[in-house]
Amino acid sequence: MSQLPIPLRVRWRFLPLFVLLWVVPELAVAQAPTPQWTVGLAVGGAFSRVRRDRETARGGANVALAWRVMYHVSDHAALGIHAGATPYRHAGQGRARRRGFEGVYPAIEWHPDAEHWVAAGVGLHLDAPVFYDVRPRLPGEARFRVGLGGMVAAARRISTPTTGYSAGELVARAWAGRVHTTDGRLSGWATALLAGGRFAPE
Repeated sequence: MSQLPIPLRVRWRFLPLFVLLWVVPELAVAQAPTPQWTVGLAVGGAFSRVRRDRETARGGANVALAWRVMYHVSDHAALGIHAGATPYRHAGQGRARRRGFEGVYPAIEWHPDAEHWVAAGVGLHLDAPVFYDVRPRLPGEARFRVGLGGMVAAARRISTPTTGYSAGELVARAWAGRVHTTDGRLSGWATALLAGGRFAPE
């Protein structure tokens, strides 16, 4: 049996690649939904453990707040920002007071179906004053400190959507981080259970 000329054999080897390069973009265009923004807000309770350097970690329960702004790039994926905060009891320099164990994270969300989503992100961890327990005239109380942190979250829809993605949801969330302060390195983690809603602006 005569062999195919080398140039023709090379073309046949690359045929599957040519097919993929032609078919995949066509499928993406056919399946991609109209892009939209989703805004989420939730409140609930959290438990956090925070320590400075080698001190014993201090734990406590308090209120928690979380929000997110996401841009849907497909039926299942969204990119955007997740943020969350809970107060903790500061026991470093100065008077005993509450400060915020907070974070702002670029994140990715995965929606396996219309009722659930999971998310993960890495970004800025914040040690911040809380508005109801800060005395700006005292040294260091109004200072923000920034470090590195990360978060994971999962949610389930708990009400029927009114329009599009707008619906109530129950959110489980965890975040951790560390930051350097005048008292040493602060590190810790927090877990929270929250209820809120997601809204899709028209």
